[in-house]
Amino acid sequence: MQFSDDQKYAYDKILELLYESGIDVKKETILPLVRQQNKELTIVGKAGSGKTLLLAKIVSDLNQLGVETVSGDYQPIRSNEKRTLAILAPTNKAASVIRQQGVAATTIHRILYTPIYDPEYKKIADWLNGKQDIPIIDGLNEDGLKRAETFFKVNKSIPGALAAAGLRGSDFITGWERRDEPLDIGFVDESSMLDEKQLLDLRDIFSTLILFGDPAQLAPVGNSGKMVFDDIDDTKKIQLYCIHRQEFDNPILDLAH
Repeated sequence: MQFSDDQKYAYDKILELLYESGIDVKKETILPLVRQQNKELTIVGKAGSGKTLLLAKIVSDLNQLGVETVSGDYQPIRSNEKRTLAILAPTNKAASVIRQQGVAATTIHRILYTPIYDPEYKKIADWLNGKQDIPIIDGLNEDGLKRAETFFKVNKSIPGALAAAGLRGSDFITGWERRDEPLDIGFVDESSMLDEKQLLDLRDIFSTLILFGDPAQLAPVGNSGKMVFDDIDDTKKIQLYCIHRQEFDNPILDLAH
């Protein structure tokens, strides 16, 4: 992956923040999360500046190191020593754009409230996440499990995979619960949509929080005409200036400039 100068600078700053939290991507070492650290960084850039591409690259780096991605769709039992990452967006539409990059993104609401799975269908979730061998489920044949596996490889969504197998949400989700325990690292795309209450909730949950946002969008209604990152200290804010989308051979952009 070839970064522009501003993307490379932002990438290095993110690596510095992760290093301070105990994750050295360059030396491929990970230290356990000792306590909540409240580290924060904001990456801002207009549409086409490569924010989502940058996010996907960092996620890939962390996954290769063994950092476990936490999804609001499904919460596996994990060790307290395991470092974790959650990729979030304010809406399901925004999360689906990130999932097209092969990143297991979810909504902020789904990370605050997680589903409770029926124990029988939880076996499928464990299997898709590599926690157990392929299960035998009454009323679900091998073709259904194959469809679930194929869907999950592309979209990284447990409810979507179970729906692809032919199940309804009422079959496998029995209720919802508020997340009690704090989380480790959080990446939030489309953070220009956040309101102040959501940002406070995210700061309360995550030890390390990185926001990605577009300063050219309209501010959320009721947010005093400002983005949540407008008041963040400049030392914690990185600007992407170069627009990469449609940058070659585009007469419309040539005329606009």
